[in-house]
Amino acid sequence: MALRVMPLIAVMGLSACSLFTPSPIPPIYLKEVNLSLDSDANSNSATAIDLLIVYDPDLLKVLLGLEAKDYYSIVKQVKQDYPELADILHWELTPGQVIKNYPINLRSDDPQGVVMFANYYAPGPQRVRIGSSKIIHVHFKANDFCVIEQGCFGEPNPDMSDQAAAMQANFVFKEVKKANPQSSIASVEAAKAAQAVKGSGDAAKKMAAQAAKFSPK
Repeated sequence: MALRVMPLIAVMGLSACSLFTPSPIPPIYLKEVNLSLDSDANSNSATAIDLLIVYDPDLLKVLLGLEAKDYYSIVKQVKQDYPELADILHWELTPGQVIKNYPINLRSDDPQGVVMFANYYAPGPQRVRIGSSKIIHVHFKANDFCVIEQGCFGEPNPDMSDQAAAMQANFVFKEVKKANPQSSIASVEAAKAAQAVKGSGDAAKKMAAQAAKFSPK
């Protein structure tokens, strides 16, 4: 891991001296983020999610070369040492949870790019670069995640029509719209188990009581 961290430090040391910031490609217009986690997202586990609005082109290049597991090992250092190079939004969400209409406020008119990481157990980059959409819907599945406006079902399709993206967003977000955003992993699992044995009243009550012990007050 040290080999991955050292290039990051070197790159950001150089970028601090840069006097020229090129125009971003693609241009960034992001205004709103929506997040939807399937009931089995991240193998039925809580998921750390970071959205980075990056203002330095060299940092953006480094981030686009990192997998999520590497990113999460250095993000604390980035926040502490280089806060001016990126704004980092962080969520920790449970399966079935939904975040709707989360506003994005750009610090200036010249962000160089937007990148999202999700700390999945499954192997893979678990990283997505956000395009020029003003509103995005991000779908978190069992082993990976995707941005609906950039293609989610089947092969990636950056040129997806607004109508197709809206249909997919409505489908995904409708499935979990009743999820409790305050639920913990324990209560999610207990609720699922209770539903599976809902024919047994006593078992369901025991499950509910167990969930209540771990639910936030």
